[in-house]
Amino acid sequence: MLDNYRDYPMIGELSHEDFLDIQIYLREREYPIDAVILRQGQHGDSFHILLSGTVEVYLEQETKVSVAILGPGQFVGEMSCLTGGGGQCDGSSD
Repeated sequence: MLDNYRDYPMIGELSHEDFLDIQIYLREREYPIDAVILRQGQHGDSFHILLSGTVEVYLEQETKVSVAILGPGQFVGEMSCLTGGGGQCDGSSD
């Protein structure tokens, strides 16, 4: 399984032993276009590493304000996952 992820920053840099330690937590998921992956203020328990496609990260105010477009190898949801706090932005698949 590790060979499938060697090209992705962070995962590809792990030793074989470290990868085996986290492997039980890894789940591949596919999202349809425009699927909401993150909600501002929602407590998260998932740390998403993008393997393909893009995710638009945005703030929902009076209008939608785009903060970033993330692609393969980048990640989102880490802060709410690590701190247990609410997410700072919304995120949807593109």
